[in-house]
Amino acid sequence: MSDNSTSPAPPLAEQAKEQAHQAVEQGKQAVQQGKEMAGGLLDRAREQVKSQLGTQKDNAAAGLSDVAQALLLSSNHLQGQGQGAVAQLGDKAAEQITRLSGYLRERDVDDVVDEVQNFARQQPALFLGSAVLLGLVAARFLKSTGVGGASATTSSSDALLPVPVGKPYDAGGVQPESRDPDVALRTSDAI
Repeated sequence: MSDNSTSPAPPLAEQAKEQAHQAVEQGKQAVQQGKEMAGGLLDRAREQVKSQLGTQKDNAAAGLSDVAQALLLSSNHLQGQGQGAVAQLGDKAAEQITRLSGYLRERDVDDVVDEVQNFARQQPALFLGSAVLLGLVAARFLKSTGVGGASATTSSSDALLPVPVGKPYDAGGVQPESRDPDVALRTSDAI
């Protein structure tokens, strides 16, 4: 018996193979598109962060310039009061702060970040100490200007005052509640 019939299996196998190849190619394209989209999102996020850091850098430079001006005014005032040695220290501090402000204005964000990272790697103890000192100075400055803390009219001793218990006196003759629970119960029963 001779088998003269052509087998349909080879063309079906070829079609399945071709479809599998196309599916793999489409999968690769989808992965590539996903990578490109993720890369684009990452680039946009990176640019937004860089822009915000640039704004903060400029704000810090302006703030430092303001601090330097305030120090110079204070130094001039101290000089007028005959405290030349203290005034000279203020002048030197103002000069250093002005230099730092200029440095921040002139440098790109990437340069500043790179230099800070290098300094932190080379001098970790000095970096941490400087960060703590800078934080303390900033907190003290903000507290003295009344930004973000207690208002200028409150003192730290106000926090230690006891909070009154009971209702305030009013025109109807309502008396404050007693701290003694038995008296409070008798008073509420009488009402």
